[in-house]
Amino acid sequence: QQVPTTRENMVERIRNACAETPTDMLLSCVQSFEKRINKCIEVEGKNF
Repeated sequence: QQVPTTRENMVERIRNACAETPTDMLLSCVQSFEKRINKCIEVEGKNF
């Protein structure tokens, strides 16, 4: 693996990695994140 050398290089590598990630996997990650955020709001930041 390459070590990012600049901010632009890191942004490019992240974009490339996202482009290579299957759409259904990205969608699943977003949905899971939304569920966790909503649960955190529901319990007012306490453990759940």
